[in-house]
Amino acid sequence: MRNNLKYRCVVKDADGKEIISDTAKLIVETKIVNQPASVTGKIGDTAIFTVNATGAGLTYQWQYDNGSGWKDSGMTGAKTSTLSVPITEARNGQKYRCVIKDANGNILTSSTAILTVKK
Repeated sequence: MRNNLKYRCVVKDADGKEIISDTAKLIVETKIVNQPASVTGKIGDTAIFTVNATGAGLTYQWQYDNGSGWKDSGMTGAKTSTLSVPITEARNGQKYRCVIKDANGNILTSSTAILTVKK
């Protein structure tokens, strides 16, 4: 990763004289590029929620809310950019979001996606 690296330019003329530019620091902005979309599916299918983000040293933690507040998910992919959730009747209306943290400790939270069970 090149986040926070410093760069400068050294220019030499034909006589060997040098001019050195000021130092510039590269900052890679952390941002969510694609938010997770809501999913409608049948019982027995798998809902896939995906978030895409840019930045350095990203970590992911998917969360769900079944009406009693946000909790960290333990489902397949809960610590990746893609979460897989088996669709059950009990998950109808459940909300999902992803908390993303970068190497500098900045935290972003995705928009909320909803799982709807098709009857």
